[in-house]
Amino acid sequence: MRDTIKEYIELSDKEKNDLWNTATFVFDTNVFLNLYRYSNKTRNQLIESFEWLKTRIWMPYQVASEFCKDRYSVIDEANKRFDNLSADADKLTDNWREELRLDRSDSDIKELGKYLKEWITKKKDNNYLTFSATNDEVFRRLLDLFDGKVGKPFSVEEKLNIEQEGEKRYASKIPPGYRDNKKTANRFGDLFVWKEIIGYSKLKEVDIIFVTHDQKEDWWNTISGKTIGPRIELRKEFYEETKKCFICTQCPLFFHFLLKTKVNILIKQQLMK
Repeated sequence: MRDTIKEYIELSDKEKNDLWNTATFVFDTNVFLNLYRYSNKTRNQLIESFEWLKTRIWMPYQVASEFCKDRYSVIDEANKRFDNLSADADKLTDNWREELRLDRSDSDIKELGKYLKEWITKKKDNNYLTFSATNDEVFRRLLDLFDGKVGKPFSVEEKLNIEQEGEKRYASKIPPGYRDNKKTANRFGDLFVWKEIIGYSKLKEVDIIFVTHDQKEDWWNTISGKTIGPRIELRKEFYEETKKCFICTQCPLFFHFLLKTKVNILIKQQLMK
């Protein structure tokens, strides 16, 4: 019975721990793009996790392609955040000056404006790394880390076949990707990623842990607002195709499990001394 309904059986704590120690980690495009939005501390923690898992990480070609294409706009968006903060600081001091009926030359208002601008500049210098796509430390580190660990693109014929399958899947709301059905660009991006992950698992005979920031229903099994795990359909399809295990997780849980795994390893190393 277990094999017949395997997709419905949740992993035990031991099985989860074993999986975290052996599975291959695959990260969604949004995980890499968010590196440009994080503080230095969070960014370094995530990149260090890639380095720590470097023998068990892999990137679908679709993810690499989306990341390379979208990073320009995300870098620009991140830069504009600080410009917008500076403009907001000017509006704030003007509003307070008018509310208190102070003169524009008031020394306290000038001091407040100066402090806010200096604070914004400090935060930008301390928590931001990439100011242009041509001088991109994040991109350089990822190129080094994932060298030789990126999938190959589908052929034109393979992509056409997947898109034709996608039309039927989306019409029947078969995950993943059907929530992108109304997109005009990259409509089948999630499905391409999914097909690549299945292909890699079959080829390498490995379990997969997929880390994503995506919270759409076409990835997650949600009951009464609580996320239980990946969609049952995904687990079933993955197991039928690969005979391996597939789980989804989001970055906060990924950090939690990774920290727990590191601590357990350190404890074992101390006990062996």
